[in-house]
Amino acid sequence: MVSGSREATPEKGGEIPINIPEEILIIAKDSMFRLGGVPPTVFVLGAKHKTYMLLPEGETLPERVHIMTQAGVQLAKSGEVGEVEQVIYVSEGWSSPPRTPFIRPSQDPNRTEVLLISALDAKTNTQTLAMYACIRDAKQAVIDLKHLPLPEDGEVESPLLPAFLAGYRRFYR
Repeated sequence: MVSGSREATPEKGGEIPINIPEEILIIAKDSMFRLGGVPPTVFVLGAKHKTYMLLPEGETLPERVHIMTQAGVQLAKSGEVGEVEQVIYVSEGWSSPPRTPFIRPSQDPNRTEVLLISALDAKTNTQTLAMYACIRDAKQAVIDLKHLPLPEDGEVESPLLPAFLAGYRRFYR
């Protein structure tokens, strides 16, 4: 299982297929190359419209869940997207190789900076994840994004996208 939104642990193995629109992948990667980072951003694909929202960074998981829930509520009240089909969250984080004992990537001196792109299918509640290691030059500019494979038998499970959807569905009619 890969959990959380800012930390993930890739293992050797295959990839979990991810159905993220190419335009969102391009936007996220372009932001990393041009700006050296990406603000937490949620993209929402709805039956009537698609949109995105820049989000504040939460320090703790409960804070990030609250931010996502409130973002869902705010978007539902706007009434602009209709029924949500897919929610995609783009952020930066840290990754570490699996090891015993477990070390949180944020505490690991050998961690890798990653671009995280997670998605939730609103009909099936299936979550998927893509991770890219950020390679920086001596001046700290991002010069490459290396795709990191996820375990074949891994399951992506984060409370963030379901929190967004729950907030949205609380007010969408």
